[in-house]
Order: sequence, then C-alpha cells, then structure tokens
Amino acid sequence: LIGTEAFRDCSSLTNISIPRGINSISIYVFYGCSSLTCVNIPKSLEWIGIGAFLHCDNLSDIYYEGSEEEWNGISRLTDELDSVTVHYNYSDAQQPDEPDIPQDPGITETPDGVYPVEGGNIYYDMEGVITDSDTSVVIDEIPYTVDGIKVTAIGAGAFEGCTNLTELTVPDGV
Repeated sequence: LIGTEAFRDCSSLTNISIPRGINSISIYVFYGCSSLTCVNIPKSLEWIGIGAFLHCDNLSDIYYEGSEEEWNGISRLTDELDSVTVHYNYSDAQQPDEPDIPQDPGITETPDGVYPVEGGNIYYDMEGVITDSDTSVVIDEIPYTVDGIKVTAIGAGAFEGCTNLTELTVPDGV
C-alpha cells in the first residue's frame, strides 16, 4: 500500500517505479508532482485512488504490465490522464531506466526509528511503515530494510513536500 498523499508536492520527482505486489495507490498519492513524466505500474495494481495523478502536468507516459482491458478495470482517472499515453503489456525488461532493487543494503543501527539518508532522515515505525521524512531528503530508492526491519508500507504523507526527489523506486513487498 502506498498511503494517502505519500508523495504529494514532490515537485522534482520525474519517474517512479511501483513494484509488483502493490495492489492499491491511495488518493492524492502523487498530487502536485509537477515534474513527473513517467510511471511504471505492475499488473498487480487493482485500485488507483481519486486524485492520484492530479496536477502532474508533465506526466506523459504510464508503462503498465497488464492489458488495456485490465487497465480500464482499475483506472477511473479519465480527466487526470487525458494527455497521458498508457503503454500496455510492458514487462520490467521493457520499462525504461528501471533501476535494480536492493535485497538487503546492510543498514546500520540508528535509534528511535530514524534512518539517515542524503539530505535528512526517513522516519519509520516498528512494523516497517515509513511514516515521515525530512522535506530535504535526496534518495532514488526507498530502502528494502531500515535497521533490520523490512519496509512494508509507505504511510500517508511520508514524503509530502520532498522537492529534492527526482526518481524513486519502491522496494518489492511494500
């Protein structure tokens, strides 16, 4: 699950790859990501919340693993995606600039659910939910684990207003 407004107003975010296994994107997740141009979406996605791509004025391409018929079953965002080209039946190998997802980057211990990254900190709870971040963080992939805890979800507003994010990969299993 990617929570409500998780990446709202991340105005430098240009590309995001959503991993297989994600079945829903909450409302307003990418709202105001004005530099977002490309989104890679797995076939496992079953629901996209209202406003998920609202005010993503430069979004031009969605690469979807499933068929057009499957896309029509999950996408009710006709107004938001009027000018977007959806590419159907795309596999990982066909998606452009798809970075590798680390299986265990070897995180060192930090206290109290704080994980330092370039530009600031990511905050998490003991269930592996990323709950918040400093708006100045600069990362290109969300870690697979933090302090030995597997990241399981991205909470509501976790990266809201992070204007330094440009490309982001979410780990498998989130």
